[in-house]
Amino acid sequence: MFILSEFEEPFPSVTMIVYASLSNLSIGKMFLASVVPGFLLAGLFMSYILIRSLIDPTLAPPIPIEERVTWAEKFASIKNLAMPFVLIFSIMGTIFSGLAPPMEAAAVGAFVSMGIVLIRERSGKNSSGGKSHRSGKTSGGKEEYFQQLRFN
Repeated sequence: MFILSEFEEPFPSVTMIVYASLSNLSIGKMFLASVVPGFLLAGLFMSYILIRSLIDPTLAPPIPIEERVTWAEKFASIKNLAMPFVLIFSIMGTIFSGLAPPMEAAAVGAFVSMGIVLIRERSGKNSSGGKSHRSGKTSGGKEEYFQQLRFN
């Protein structure tokens, strides 16, 4: 189990949003400015792991041959990344292009995620067994109940 220490920030973007709002800076520009350092840090982590595993191969033992995945299976699994990338790019693209501020981009993200759920439900690829439909009916019923309480 991963436990954060008292000095670690679980979501660096929250700190960036707070800093940008306090200093009257554009949140979109702050996110855009964090892309290069983020990729640089990821590359440094990967380099460190590669060098350490080359020095001491027991730190990263090879996968047994019977458990290895073929290239065809690897390429077939890429299609599972399409929807998450659509969601990420719809949110970040809206912010970076300046079409909407972060609050409206969050609404775009919510709309796109609902569309993804609908697409997966209709294609039969969602393993939820109609849970999103039942969840919507339950939420709608609760909303109707609270509306009736408010007007009575």
